[in-house]
Amino acid sequence: MSKGLTAATGMEALTLAIEAYVSTAATPSTDVCALKVVELISANPRIAVALGDDMPARENMACAQFLAGMAFNTASLGYVHAMAHQL
Repeated sequence: MSKGLTAATGMEALTLAIEAYVSTAATPSTDVCALKVVELISANPRIAVALGDDMPARENMACAQFLAGMAFNTASLGYVHAMAHQL
């Protein structure tokens, strides 16, 4: 995966997690997932982008994307995502 795509997917995961966390439909379990995403995203994207063959960093980024999906699947998404689809 290219550096640009790696960085973009990390930002996407972070955006999804934040949207899920602030959602009016958020639950304790979606909050746990969203907070873990923030933790993983804050620790791994620079390594994953700079060293594309660093598998632990890439695994953590994949886990963050998965957890973001789990969170927003239950908590739903907000206006940021709705506007992005129109662009």
